[in-house]
Amino acid sequence: MESKLPVFVSYCQKDFDKVTIAEKEINKSKYFYALIIARNREPLKLLSVKVEEGILKSHATLPILTTKSIREQWINQEIAFAHAHKKLLLPIVEHSVINKLKGFIHKERDLPYMFNKTVDNSEFLIAVQKMLKDLEEGLNIKVPDLTLEQPKRKTMFDSTVERLRKHKEKTEKDQFLLSSKGQEIGTQEAVRLFKIIATKAAELKVQTNFNIEVEQDSAFEVSVRYQNLRIFAWVHHEGDLIKVSVQYETEQLRNLGIDEISKVTANKSKRVYSIDRVNEKYGWTYDERKNDFFTSEEISDYAFDWMGTELTSGRTA
Repeated sequence: MESKLPVFVSYCQKDFDKVTIAEKEINKSKYFYALIIARNREPLKLLSVKVEEGILKSHATLPILTTKSIREQWINQEIAFAHAHKKLLLPIVEHSVINKLKGFIHKERDLPYMFNKTVDNSEFLIAVQKMLKDLEEGLNIKVPDLTLEQPKRKTMFDSTVERLRKHKEKTEKDQFLLSSKGQEIGTQEAVRLFKIIATKAAELKVQTNFNIEVEQDSAFEVSVRYQNLRIFAWVHHEGDLIKVSVQYETEQLRNLGIDEISKVTANKSKRVYSIDRVNEKYGWTYDERKNDFFTSEEISDYAFDWMGTELTSGRTA
């Protein structure tokens, strides 16, 4: 292993499935190996010291930035430490967090190793392979010396221009989403979401052998039921804007239509999403958190995570 150069992997514990993929892929290289601090056992040595030593001896630092990791204090500190010591930073970034990045790594910088969240982590694997290929080819990637960059002081006029530009972009996007073409795309994305939910429910039934029922009388709604739990999703309009409601119920509510089900208040919660577009990619904005953008895959994953949590918590019958 010592004949290879270490690549320090910066991550949060919740992304350990991705860490395992990155480690396996990097270790295949003739020139590099993955340095995972959690596997580096040195009794009584402080974790912070192990991290600093690991970054300092590494050829590059690989932060894995996802919805789960960007708020982790450890990752931000590791990135800052690597940058301060002029270490090569090669972040692998989930598309959905690009607008939330702050500090040394943000959307204005070249981020060539990006991926969309998938159940099988296939896009993440491709991003790792692309990064490793660049690393092995010895591309002349220089660590930017941010200490030399003096941020331009914003004038009141600069702020006005930026505010008006953002307003124009939002107005144009809203006009499109409310147009007939926008409604068509919104409906198509809703149908795709329901298909994803139905497909994953069927897959979950096969893999767990649970008797999960899937009902889909039309392309515009879907219901998934197990025991006294139900996920119910349907598409509707608010004015001309396409919306999707995803309802979570913890009681048997059989033979109720959309109008009737809205009258039942016991043991249920509902999320309402509006069709949205970010960087030419269509997805959904959660009405109670306007700034959060979700793909249809992420909404489906959230729904099944709710069902799994209810089943394993002991709260359900």
